[in-house]
Amino acid sequence: MMRILTITLFSLALVHMGVGVPQRMRRQTATFKVTRPEILTEKMKQYLGPSVKNDILVKTHDPKWPRSLPKEFDLRKEFPECADQLSKAVDEGACDTDAPSIVSSILSDKYCIQTGGEEKKQLSADFLMGCAERCKDSAYIAMSWIYTEWGIPTGGDYGSSVGCQPYSYKPCRHTLGKYLGMEKKVSTDQLGLEKNDELEECKYAYSKVKQNRCTSKCTNKNYHSKTIQNDTLISVEDWYFLRENDERAMKSEIMARGPIAVGFTLYDDFFEYKSGIYHVREGATEATLWKHAKVIGWGEENGDKYWLAVNTWSDFNGGNQIVKFGIDDACIQEYVTSGHIFEDVHPDDD
Repeated sequence: MMRILTITLFSLALVHMGVGVPQRMRRQTATFKVTRPEILTEKMKQYLGPSVKNDILVKTHDPKWPRSLPKEFDLRKEFPECADQLSKAVDEGACDTDAPSIVSSILSDKYCIQTGGEEKKQLSADFLMGCAERCKDSAYIAMSWIYTEWGIPTGGDYGSSVGCQPYSYKPCRHTLGKYLGMEKKVSTDQLGLEKNDELEECKYAYSKVKQNRCTSKCTNKNYHSKTIQNDTLISVEDWYFLRENDERAMKSEIMARGPIAVGFTLYDDFFEYKSGIYHVREGATEATLWKHAKVIGWGEENGDKYWLAVNTWSDFNGGNQIVKFGIDDACIQEYVTSGHIFEDVHPDDD
């Protein structure tokens, strides 16, 4: 059974305390066809986590979705002013969850795109890791999305001293030892690191991790603001799932609204990826942890379709975080989420 839900996007979707911020923004109304929460699949309910069962939107239509889709699409080519930002996400380090990295990265990208590249601020994954998620807990991406409704301050990579709350968990070597209990030696040459800059394996770094606190203070002592209330806060008016295995909806959402978040099953052969299209090898061993990525486009090579995705691991494939996933590999089309921030960052002309 379907119902029509009209969602109004108010200017409160952007809480911005900086200089030169528009005083008014256009009020936008969008109409979506939404499936009722009670008919969500059991898999999706488990993925949401124990405290999130109701008031979940499953977006099945958007008036901004294109009528036709190209064979290939890449947001980096469509918005070259935001290409560098679209190509990366914060490395979660030894944490079990990477959901805060993906959600904050997607909202940073949307902010850049919707301001025409004028605002390239990186939003804080550390804030979501402290307030919405827990470093050593299972990854429930819904918790990060829900917390974005209150606004996210600026941030940066580990050790960058950028933004109000830069990431506080040090990068480490993501090897089979942590995720599948298997040992795998990885050289500094493979990681693209200097000989004297080898990262500690995440398996051992994990035992030293201390959960950061949820705080309203800016943890960067060199930042111009002391609290998040005086920083750039970007909030989400609505977040939602897309239907499982709906390739067309995923592509339409990317073209119309920007990057989307996907969950995928991690296998041991993923660590061997170098180039081309990743397909799960027959007989590959499945990890115990669920992983996330952001999808920024799609394409096709010799009839083999793929999703153009960004992985969170900064040591992956010599520092290249881009992965081409087979269109239906590793359950990548099962758990797809995204969210709206705001429609127009410019003041009304009238």
